[in-house]
Amino acid sequence: MTLCLEDTEGTRKIWDKKFRLLYTITLSAVSLRLDVEVENTNENPGDIFPLTFALHTYFNVPDVTRCRIDGDFQGK
Repeated sequence: MTLCLEDTEGTRKIWDKKFRLLYTITLSAVSLRLDVEVENTNENPGDIFPLTFALHTYFNVPDVTRCRIDGDFQGK
């Protein structure tokens, strides 16, 4: 599933930049993948804007002591 958010007259009243944000959610039998793509749609390509964000997932689990996280997280 992909969700799209684009600037409007209302958004430009609080942040005067044109943009398109695509948020793609992919769920399989063994994984959840979240991808974000942001496009600067300003007419002037030199009109750049700084952008940072973080994705936080929250899972409701019946017993946190039985949860496990797999992967190579050393140094991260």
